[in-house]
Amino acid sequence: MSQKITILVLSILVLFLGCSKKENLGKEYDQTLILKNLSENFISRGLKQFKNQSITLDLAINQYLLTKSNADLLLSQKEWKQTIDDWRICELFNIGEIKNSFLFNRIDSWNTDTLDIIKTLKSSAIISQKTINSKPSNNVGLYALEYFLFDNSLTKDPRYYSYLAGLSENIKIQTEKLYLLWTDSYRSNFENSKGVNLSSSISEILNYQPMICEEVLRNKISVPLGYYNYTYFNEKKLEAWRSSYSLEIISNTFYNIKDLYYGKGAEGIDDYLLFLEDTGTTIKADMIFNETELKLKKINGPLIQTLASEEANLLVLRTSFKKIRALFAVDIISSIGIMGTFSDIDGD
Repeated sequence: MSQKITILVLSILVLFLGCSKKENLGKEYDQTLILKNLSENFISRGLKQFKNQSITLDLAINQYLLTKSNADLLLSQKEWKQTIDDWRICELFNIGEIKNSFLFNRIDSWNTDTLDIIKTLKSSAIISQKTINSKPSNNVGLYALEYFLFDNSLTKDPRYYSYLAGLSENIKIQTEKLYLLWTDSYRSNFENSKGVNLSSSISEILNYQPMICEEVLRNKISVPLGYYNYTYFNEKKLEAWRSSYSLEIISNTFYNIKDLYYGKGAEGIDDYLLFLEDTGTTIKADMIFNETELKLKKINGPLIQTLASEEANLLVLRTSFKKIRALFAVDIISSIGIMGTFSDIDGD
């Protein structure tokens, strides 16, 4: 009964808000405010925060390299988790010039190819920044750094410390490049690329969110659980299993997608839909985001320890991410009049 009352209240509220916008009927939505909000409070703020945190992480790791103490290792691990938290808002915007730069690949690439890294550690070649730059994406970035900071199987010899130092510095370098790409060129293009064609900013953002949801429901939940015929139950298929941080990453991804939809206190996608008087989609979105948040809170972690016992809850959460995926891939873009680019090939 309480759920029905909640839905009724939401319906009345959204209908009231929709009625207040009758004067907009027949007018085209001005994307200036939403693009400005996304530019300033999401992308610019997120990239700046991530850049600053990557510097803090590098300082912590350099301190550890100096002392080799367990206390400084623990501090480096803590800073790595904060860095991966700050990355979650950035991950929603691998679009346009940022996507074409391939910088995301050098920062966020998992699973890490540990066998290739071990070959390098066992070789006699000098490990330098040039070495790190020459390595493929799955040998570098945040998850390679997680391997070095959290995996106890690695021998902590001079080559280990050289590779660790190189990884940390490289993340800082790539992050600076990403930030400068945004501030020096892409930000202006992003804010001025209006409309609903495929290359417009709002179109690229809305079409990218289903891919983020797909990554979560498929690779971060389904594959570790052995959900598909070609997979088997394996906790070590979880993202960030070494740091026991898998659940936090899924959770932070959800909350950043939710913030993106509601605009974090400013003009958001929900305002766009209200202008278009699409009360059906706004009610549906409210229900999906509320439902997903409740399901997330029921899951106990760390998943590296609780994956089997939390299987049922994770499968329910998987369904919620499918709903969010469809919300962006079908409902929202259809309402706005954008062509969809996401394709779920196997119908999952």
